[in-house]
Amino acid sequence: MSALPITITTAGLQALVNAQNTGVSNVVIAALGVCPNQVAITAATTVIPGELKRLGGVAGMVTAEDTIYVSAADQTQDTYNVRTIALYLGDGTLFAGYSQAAPLVEKAGPSQAVLEASIKLAAPMAEVVQFEGGGWVNPPASEAVAGVLRLATLDEAIAGVSHSKSVTPKGLKAVTAAMMAAIQATLDQIGLALAGKANVGHQHDATNVVSGTFSEARIPELPMARIGGLIATLADKASALHSHTQAQVGGLVQALADIWTAINTKADSLNTVLTGTARISSFLLGTGRTYVYSEAESLNVRTGPTGGEHWLAFTSGGELYLDGMRVWDARNFDPATKAQRHSPGISGTAYLGQDKAGQVWVVGGDDRAGVVEWRVNGVRVGFMGYGDGPNGNPYIGADGDKVWIFNKRPSFNGATPWDTNNLNAADLVKISTTNLGRTGSAPVANFTSAAQIGDLPTGYSAIFPGGTFGMPPLPGYYFKVGRRDHSGGWGGVVVGHAEVEGQAVDAWVGAALAGTSMATWTKLWTAKNFNPATKVDVYNTDGYPHAISLGWSGSRMVARVDNAAATPGHALVHLADAASSAEAVAGVATDRFMTPAALWSFARSYGASGYQRIPGSNLIIQWGVHNVTVPEGEVHTALPVAFGGGCLFAAATPRNAAGVLTMDFYMQVMGRWLDRISWYANRANGGAGNMSGFEWMAIGLAVGNPDPVYYSGGGGDPGGGDPGGGGGPIIQV
Repeated sequence: MSALPITITTAGLQALVNAQNTGVSNVVIAALGVCPNQVAITAATTVIPGELKRLGGVAGMVTAEDTIYVSAADQTQDTYNVRTIALYLGDGTLFAGYSQAAPLVEKAGPSQAVLEASIKLAAPMAEVVQFEGGGWVNPPASEAVAGVLRLATLDEAIAGVSHSKSVTPKGLKAVTAAMMAAIQATLDQIGLALAGKANVGHQHDATNVVSGTFSEARIPELPMARIGGLIATLADKASALHSHTQAQVGGLVQALADIWTAINTKADSLNTVLTGTARISSFLLGTGRTYVYSEAESLNVRTGPTGGEHWLAFTSGGELYLDGMRVWDARNFDPATKAQRHSPGISGTAYLGQDKAGQVWVVGGDDRAGVVEWRVNGVRVGFMGYGDGPNGNPYIGADGDKVWIFNKRPSFNGATPWDTNNLNAADLVKISTTNLGRTGSAPVANFTSAAQIGDLPTGYSAIFPGGTFGMPPLPGYYFKVGRRDHSGGWGGVVVGHAEVEGQAVDAWVGAALAGTSMATWTKLWTAKNFNPATKVDVYNTDGYPHAISLGWSGSRMVARVDNAAATPGHALVHLADAASSAEAVAGVATDRFMTPAALWSFARSYGASGYQRIPGSNLIIQWGVHNVTVPEGEVHTALPVAFGGGCLFAAATPRNAAGVLTMDFYMQVMGRWLDRISWYANRANGGAGNMSGFEWMAIGLAVGNPDPVYYSGGGGDPGGGDPGGGGGPIIQV
């Protein structure tokens, strides 16, 4: 994997510089942003335009001092391409980015996308980059980094040059085979050299050597003239036909072995001209940018610079492909089936459909040039064109029944259609949205907000159940009668729903100040809820008003109606009776009203210790203060008044009148009786001394049956109350 040359932004570099400006500080990559577009990223870039999303949990590692590896996964159902990636710090700062024209990743909806990239930094500072995620990483492996390796081809394994690829068993076998072939060739040369030699060491006199080659060191340096007949012999040899064995030509066997090794290991470095047939898996042409190789059942030619390559492939089936796309030939393209096109138009007739049934004639026609026709079973049923109408206007219609569309104001057979000049679509309301004219059952409305009611169109009507939001409490029928000139305010009417035949119903009118405001509903007086016979006339028949005043007649509240006519008089109307003190305390009567005296008639006693009967209830609150010294142990409080129905709650808190630091007590409830409460004064530490009194409060019932669980004390009679409760001192309050 080639490292991507990423661009670190100015903000990213600033994040690296520590506070003392003496070096760099670690930065944490928290997110990886993806964008489907190619973006020009510079050091000044702070935002990636068109960024699609950011992936958190970025994992990564440092693979070299100037190279980092990053990995992020997207498990969503999103579908997108990635041409730009951006690295972000935890505070959202754009640290660095990379962009290219070709997609880096193509994600399909149901798949999980794992974005992995090896990134090369402009300076050796990879060791200060950290990653927030802890996921699985697969960086390119090297001698120092554990990761993913590519598999070497057979040629790469035999060449033995790459240090970043792994050898397969098949590749290893090819390497060992090449090594064995080279070794065998060397052994063959040794065999030729040793052929005919004795098995043990020996030597020969020069006169006994009739073949072979002397060592140059053993031949004295003599001029050619001193060797009789040498010049003539050599001249005859040069001109006469002769031959030599391989062994007689020095170095020939080794040269042939070297050529064979070069062919099998690295043919692209062989400069020797080959004849016959040679099996070569691939070779380069020219300056090395054209690469010819075989793959599967095709011969491929790749040319062009890195990053801008083009491919031409010839398959065994006789097909030709250019950059992966098949080239048109007679087997996959028939020009006779296509209309002749002349930019920017098409000549001839092109149509969609089969057998001219239900087809659209895109251009032309049997007798109309330049129109688009609709045909069924070959018969034209409509057309659209330009220039056939008056003044060369476009038109649309059917044979014998044209409908013209003019350039300025369209019309259909003389009728002006609705458009923005004579109709505002925003002012239209569908009748179905108002329930107006509905003859069947209308849907039940269930409003949930004031804005929902305010958005309803004028004329809306519906039935609603009781308790519906924003409506009167009973079920009824709502009708919106109008809206305000601004703010969406509105007015409406509600008619109650009749449950049985002949039932009288109520009615309300209401209005809201704004479309998001709650309406205020006012109930209308009807014969159902108003009887004039039960009311006093404000005016007599002579037109003089009555003066109405309230007063008392004994314990009764009465209304006096004075006539302001020439002969004044008055009449008393009985309104209600006041409750007596006993009736107020009993709390039973429902046809009386309370007077202040009746409220103050409830039992009470105010002081340092006292009680209060709560009006209208069965509760009594009692309280008290003990100003006596209390040692650790049980103590009783006599209540100011007995609880007829039992004590429900009691609590006490110690007093520390002298502010002694070491006095540390807390009070615990031991028992509750009708006329007293027993406590336990608990010393929190041994040096607390005695407690200087305590304050307490209790709540109980005036009458009723006390719960026996709280009144089954532990032996002894505290005196004056129910049996039980222990034998502690009784403090009267």
